[in-house]
Amino acid sequence: MTFARNLIVGFFITNSVLFASDVHFNDLLKCNLRHDDVSSLCDVQQEIHLYNQALQNESNYESMPKLEQWVDDYFYPQYPNLHVNNQLILDAIKELNLTSVCEIGAGAGKICKYIYAENPHLAITCIEHNSRHLQQMEENFHTRPHVILPNISVPATILKGALPDLHSIPADTFDLVFTCTVMMHIPFIPAVQSAMEIARLSKKYIIHVENKNFGTEWYDMTIVKPASMSPINYQGIDYVKLYEKLGVKTLKYFEYKDPCTPGTFIFYLGEKS
Repeated sequence: MTFARNLIVGFFITNSVLFASDVHFNDLLKCNLRHDDVSSLCDVQQEIHLYNQALQNESNYESMPKLEQWVDDYFYPQYPNLHVNNQLILDAIKELNLTSVCEIGAGAGKICKYIYAENPHLAITCIEHNSRHLQQMEENFHTRPHVILPNISVPATILKGALPDLHSIPADTFDLVFTCTVMMHIPFIPAVQSAMEIARLSKKYIIHVENKNFGTEWYDMTIVKPASMSPINYQGIDYVKLYEKLGVKTLKYFEYKDPCTPGTFIFYLGEKS
């Protein structure tokens, strides 16, 4: 197992001009459910800079104080009685021919633990930026595996890193790259960058399970702050349109209601051409 703590090096502050002026990137910013062209409504370079600042000091997302708080009968039921968001990913993996899986924004590694329990042949990589969650993942996989069921050790590779910048990892590294309720917390502009990075890292498949975040009320509820100062820069990603522009074919897309939270969730499965 690798426990790397220094993967992110602030790439997007120094290269934000490149992305803000890139024609292809600006075309991707048209994949918003509310606005035809986000790049014409706010300062894209400034939004990227603000998000990167929040990322560096880990102020972009509140962490769980301890491992035990990842277990809850309502939001976080114990294996094998999983939340629908987690079960959708496990069901999809059963239908795919995979040897390697990467979760970005893995938290304490709950989903990857479930995946390994049912697919012990898979090489699993967990990427997480929050220092506290990285320590909790180490506990969950090795030193305190009994807290989150199943009570097993997981020989996963653990990397410190965060979307949208994982440039230290080579392209086409993993058969499947997935996120579960992670992209929904990233403002729209860096979320588009994140999709670009996910498409680069995936050798074949991409899965997202996320809140659709359709409307300004979801900006207030789910988008990390102070990541974006512009109310335009909320979610509302058209995942199908975005990934098709990135050369990814949609295999499955549907919307559903999360029984535990308000709003509409989406399941997306894509395959690189």
